Amino acid sequence: MMRFAAAAGSFLALVLAALPVSAPAATVDPRIVRWFHAGDCPAFNGNVFRAYAKDPPWVKNENESLDWGRGLAEEQPIYVYDPARHLAIFRPRTDSDGSVTARILGPPPPGVPRESRIVRTTSGVTIGSPAATVVRLIGTPLIVKGCGVERYAYQRTRFAEPTSLEFTIRAGLVVEIFENFGG
Repeated sequence: MMRFAAAAGSFLALVLAALPVSAPAATVDPRIVRWFHAGDCPAFNGNVFRAYAKDPPWVKNENESLDWGRGLAEEQPIYVYDPARHLAIFRPRTDSDGSVTARILGPPPPGVPRESRIVRTTSGVTIGSPAATVVRLIGTPLIVKGCGVERYAYQRTRFAEPTSLEFTIRAGLVVEIFENFGG
């Protein structure tokens, strides 16, 4: 019996050694992380709709989403900057993290790719759209206030894991769009 256990243990160690080990994701320069997240409102970090006292309403169009150039498939956090529109995009790691944030920001530190990306919702809401346009195109939101701004929150899908589409409004204009698309 002891010999069998030792052989089984050796076989298991051999199998485990042969399995591919995924390398850790490349680290992002801390200056880039600080740049993008310096203006984060703690009340709105992440997929906040799950923390609301009541559920946000459904979007008018159940296919509503954020078109932000989903062709990006890197296995690390992605920060992209559009210098013409002063727009930054952040997606944590991979699609399995299931979220993306687009917001107005000043120039990034070195190392952030600079390129133009399509950033608008299916209905046409973009950074800079008036809050009234969001309500007209997406529907009446659940409004949450924090850090001197408002967050317009919506539920986006009615199946599987709940997903959200949220807009940060400052001085009556969209300054940030957050989408949780599951995962």
